[in-house]
Amino acid sequence: DVDMTGKAWTPIEGYAKCVNGNGYAIKGLTNPLFGTTSATIRGLHLRDMAINITDDRYIVGGLACVLQSTATTIAKAEHCSVSGSLTFATTHKNTQDTYETAVGAMFGKALSSQISNCDNYASVAITKPSATTESYTSIAVGGVVGYVGKASGIETLPSLTHCVNHESGDLSWNEAETNSPNLKVYVSGICGVFEAASTINNLTNYGDVTCSSKVLTWGGSGVVGYLYADNASNLYNYGDITVDCQITFGWWGGVIGTTSTSNNGTLSNCENPGKVEFTKNASCGETGRN
Repeated sequence: DVDMTGKAWTPIEGYAKCVNGNGYAIKGLTNPLFGTTSATIRGLHLRDMAINITDDRYIVGGLACVLQSTATTIAKAEHCSVSGSLTFATTHKNTQDTYETAVGAMFGKALSSQISNCDNYASVAITKPSATTESYTSIAVGGVVGYVGKASGIETLPSLTHCVNHESGDLSWNEAETNSPNLKVYVSGICGVFEAASTINNLTNYGDVTCSSKVLTWGGSGVVGYLYADNASNLYNYGDITVDCQITFGWWGGVIGTTSTSNNGTLSNCENPGKVEFTKNASCGETGRN
């Protein structure tokens, strides 16, 4: 193992080879291990990370901010885990409505990459004192990964399989006040937004998801907040979903918050033993909307 407690670290950028941790751990990181990478990350664990983002960064993950395939390399993460905490209070203001902001305990964004057999034990807390109409138009937050999608110009489709967000992997969105009418937030135990004509399966969430805000649009769930996929199966939520805010428009579900209305994908073998509680004006159940 490598102990980085109390030591400075700058995220590695552009690495494209294989990182095999052989089951060993890096302890005490206070910054993401990688920035943007197309590497294969295998058998590597982050223990007791304590990442606190208060600057202008807007894509953040403990193992990598962006895991992205290229035309010649398929980015992968296999048999990895993280524990500790990630807090996010960025000052960044989105310039477009494309989930520009993405936060995950393990990965911020995964583009045309393959994530399998990964476990999150770290908590994720999003805090923000106020918002304007130009900030945070869209944000995706997940215990394993914030946003999953297809990289521009890359044929490889992303995949997310056999991953678990454990009981210690609680997620929270706490915003004291917002006056943004276009705020779009998806907060979920495994993945905030999965936006690709691909397949996801065997995902389980045990962490609690809590949202506290003056006004919130859109929603989240225990497993995937917004789902656009051809096939989704074996998705399970055991965590409690608590929404303590005035919902202006949105969907919250135990397993899935909402599925895309433009995709005729299939959803099978999903269960929600967890609770979904909210103040008013929201849909709930296994799937908030489909």
